[in-house]
Amino acid sequence: MTPGIIGPAEWNSLTSLLITLWLFAVVTVIFTVNILIGYAIIPSLGYTDQLPRWGPLAQPLFYLVALLALGAAVFLALRLGNQLGILNLIYPRSLI
Repeated sequence: MTPGIIGPAEWNSLTSLLITLWLFAVVTVIFTVNILIGYAIIPSLGYTDQLPRWGPLAQPLFYLVALLALGAAVFLALRLGNQLGILNLIYPRSLI
């Protein structure tokens, strides 16, 4: 499989693809951490009285941040799907 010639336009598209991929990874980690804190850690610490009384009131905030991160992850996943076409220009034939 010999790759095609990569010009400046393809490099710009690859740069955009990689930035979107990294943003997707970061947003996914943000979603995961906020769901973990809001759904598991805060209730667990609340049941064992290791949080102050106002501690469980922060739980909806973590859910809101997780919901926003999920929306951003879906948007970035759709954007990644659109940007993957550049790989067909660089590698016109695939193994499969």
